[in-house]
Amino acid sequence: AIELVVDRSGSMMALDFQIDGNHVDRLEALKNVASKFVLGESEQEGSPLEGRVSDLIGLIVFAGYADAVTPLTLDHGYLVSQLNQTRIVNERAEDGTAIGDAISLAVEKLSSLEQRDGQQPIESKVMILLTDGENNSGNLQPEAAAKFAKEMGVKVFTLLMGSPEGVVVTRYDLFGRPVKKQVKAPVNPTLLKAIASAT
Repeated sequence: AIELVVDRSGSMMALDFQIDGNHVDRLEALKNVASKFVLGESEQEGSPLEGRVSDLIGLIVFAGYADAVTPLTLDHGYLVSQLNQTRIVNERAEDGTAIGDAISLAVEKLSSLEQRDGQQPIESKVMILLTDGENNSGNLQPEAAAKFAKEMGVKVFTLLMGSPEGVVVTRYDLFGRPVKKQVKAPVNPTLLKAIASAT
């Protein structure tokens, strides 16, 4: 059972990545790699990935708050469609990066799984946290959430989305028009390493 935990905070607008030679924001790069992880990819596209055909996979997204988007499911097409509909927050009241709250919600979802009659037993419970790693919101600190995950037998794998170098981000002016700016978009690899090591 795998819970994908996806950051959609404002800092994910940073254009750190390229796909087919085009600059894309952190969330678009995340969607690209997560979709290939879930569904697999053909050998023509590079290193073949088999996909996660027999794994239950769920989706949580977070910014200032964490939201469960899909239950843990074998309907991976539905899950990827929900992932692809995920958008970066554009309201200040919703923005922030509540990593601890997101981890806690994922642990609760994974821990509530019970073996159903006629189903294969769940061999492991895993969370994949995809974020730029700069916690600045929420009720629960990430370190405490990681400790909770360990106690509940959930392994957390972390993927840092972004670079500490200066990047171009899209912001909106007073009239709602997009404006590109060169900024230092925050990343925190130390925090993500600590979370993964703890579990």
